[in-house]
Amino acid sequence: MNEYLFLISSNPNEKAAWTNEKQQEFAKKYEKYIDRLMSNSQLISAQPLSSQGAIISAQNEEITKLSSGSDHETITGYYLITTTDLEKAIQLAKQHPELEYCKQSEIEVRELRTKETINGFVYPKAYSLNQSELKSPVLKKSIEINKSAQEVWNALTDSEKIKQYFFGTVCTSDWKKGSAISYKGIWQGKPYEDKGNILDIQEGKFIYYNYWSCFSGLEDKPENYRNIRYELDDKGGKTLFTITQDGFVDQKTYEHSDENWAVVMKGLKEMVEKG
Repeated sequence: MNEYLFLISSNPNEKAAWTNEKQQEFAKKYEKYIDRLMSNSQLISAQPLSSQGAIISAQNEEITKLSSGSDHETITGYYLITTTDLEKAIQLAKQHPELEYCKQSEIEVRELRTKETINGFVYPKAYSLNQSELKSPVLKKSIEINKSAQEVWNALTDSEKIKQYFFGTVCTSDWKKGSAISYKGIWQGKPYEDKGNILDIQEGKFIYYNYWSCFSGLEDKPENYRNIRYELDDKGGKTLFTITQDGFVDQKTYEHSDENWAVVMKGLKEMVEKG
């Protein structure tokens, strides 16, 4: 298997003119595309890039500033994937929703070099898909609950109910976009206070928030916050509840979160179904 980098270029202003409906449709297509790559063990990492930045020239160290108000194409994100050959990588890139929705976009596909052809120098491998290393920076888990989406939603936003299935945690938030969210409790004899912010929310549909844990060992600053999304999909009286968390840097942390979410989701399902 080889590794390929997708460099995605588009006009950063094009999406700004879209309707909210088109924005949501585009986001759904993005999620399905990522899910497909993950389920086939083809996604190593993926991340959007800010439209603000700079291009530094080798000649006279000239600097060209990039800004969100510019009307030219710029690199807006990247994917690192693994597949057998360049043709397969091209086919995967052609399925990316950016090409379908953004008329001023293009994707450059480049294979990662493992050694120099001139002197045979072998480059150190920064990342590989093996059992001891991180398989994916994104964790996604789903469970079907035999109750309506509204009943599940109530359990996700009621502090007393959260405490019952979320390791005794006291969760505080007014559940509005832009508001704070906090989790306080005692874990293995140690008090903790974790926090975040509601990035987006739609009642009965989804909660999207960022999150910093005092147990992470990381400084409380924006780049150390992780994103978590709860999504509820109404299945005619039943609800498919999905949790997505990003920002993992090692497999041990990924597996720890995977185990904890499994316990939380099982507890949520049992509590809601019992009524």
